Amino acid sequence: MSTNCSAENSVCHDISRRDFLRLGAAGAVAFGFLHEETLAQAACIGARCDSVILLWMQGGISHLDTFDPKPNAPADIRGPFKAISTNVSGIQLCEHLPRMARVADKIAFVRSMHHAEGAHERGMSYMLSGCKPLPDISQPSLGAVITEALGSRGAAPRSISLCGNDSFQPGLCAAFDSGAESARVREAYGSGGLGQKCLVARRLVEAGARFVAVEENGWDHHFRAFDALKNRLPAFDRAVSALIGDLADRGLLDRTMVLFITEFGRSPRINNEAGREHHCGVFSTFLAGGGIRGGQIIGASDAQGESVVDNPVTPEDLIRTVYHQIGINVGRKYAQSSFAWPMNILNGGRVISEVV
Repeated sequence: MSTNCSAENSVCHDISRRDFLRLGAAGAVAFGFLHEETLAQAACIGARCDSVILLWMQGGISHLDTFDPKPNAPADIRGPFKAISTNVSGIQLCEHLPRMARVADKIAFVRSMHHAEGAHERGMSYMLSGCKPLPDISQPSLGAVITEALGSRGAAPRSISLCGNDSFQPGLCAAFDSGAESARVREAYGSGGLGQKCLVARRLVEAGARFVAVEENGWDHHFRAFDALKNRLPAFDRAVSALIGDLADRGLLDRTMVLFITEFGRSPRINNEAGREHHCGVFSTFLAGGGIRGGQIIGASDAQGESVVDNPVTPEDLIRTVYHQIGINVGRKYAQSSFAWPMNILNGGRVISEVV
């Protein structure tokens, strides 16, 4: 992991080459749109959002133990966590997400995400691009598409990825100096790595960044899942709720989308190691801000959290909805340097009408 700082731009990039390419933060250099559009045309008419903060939780967060609890299911499915009410009637979350429960009116929870990719890399590729993974073809991620379409804004980088689980080190540039924030704001986000990254993400968007990916690894809980979640969810809860609340307080949430993605969910039945296996048949994501209508649930899983029973949502649908809010024309084609034929940004999908 290396940190490269640009004094001229007053920004820092704390990112490894592997993570940089994987998340597609630099993907815009690998392809070009095949339209002679001006930036204003590329950004498109009617955009409701001009920046995105991606919360990428790598490993596959359990939907049953976070955003889609099943309090009436048998113990070997519902797990040890209780469900709690939120500030929106009818929406419940896991007991370890009390702060998110207080900002649920700003969040649209999608409980009917599904696809057929049970491996990490393929699930990651699909969820970050909205395109089914194909052999020897790399689709640009949403971060690459967004930054290519919208271009730069001010001195901030168009796209940046905040990776890994470590806290940031001394000597970082202005946008990364969370010490410039008040003690109240720093306390709201928490002192852990995820909280710091979420605070820096807000500062980067405020400085003009178009796309900031906040990544945290280690959510692949095949054994002792509940011990791990009991330790990790409070920090997640604190960081995410603070980010949404802080953006709202500063008047930034209307134009900034907060998008939570993980590659898949976890199996309903708890295994013999007190964990849950990979499960892509149904899982949860959420969106907030950027013109998204919060305070609602989109779709539903069955009583055991095993399959979709209402309003199925695919990765294509989710990414198309993001592009719709940003104003990106999904009919545009692009060229990759390694291929002779043009390709679509996205193949199919629908805008999730309930949230826009």
